[in-house]
Amino acid sequence: MALTLVGSRLVTTETCRANAITLTARVTLATDGWFELRVVQIPGLVLHVSRLEQAAQTVLDAATASSGRKPEDFDVQFQC
Repeated sequence: MALTLVGSRLVTTETCRANAITLTARVTLATDGWFELRVVQIPGLVLHVSRLEQAAQTVLDAATASSGRKPEDFDVQFQC
């Protein structure tokens, strides 16, 4: 089961909104101790966060900046 950010809350994948664009971020621990996030649906989008609590918002910020869409248009799920 994956956790997904919907608005400001984390929910299970089964409760994602049907009309939202789901972004999947693959999470790995980088050699410098930060977490690396690779967004599957946006090739080449690689982000780094120092705490996992920052991951969802960081993905949303990057997705909205690169697409011109609103944050509420996206759901974010994570894979380890």
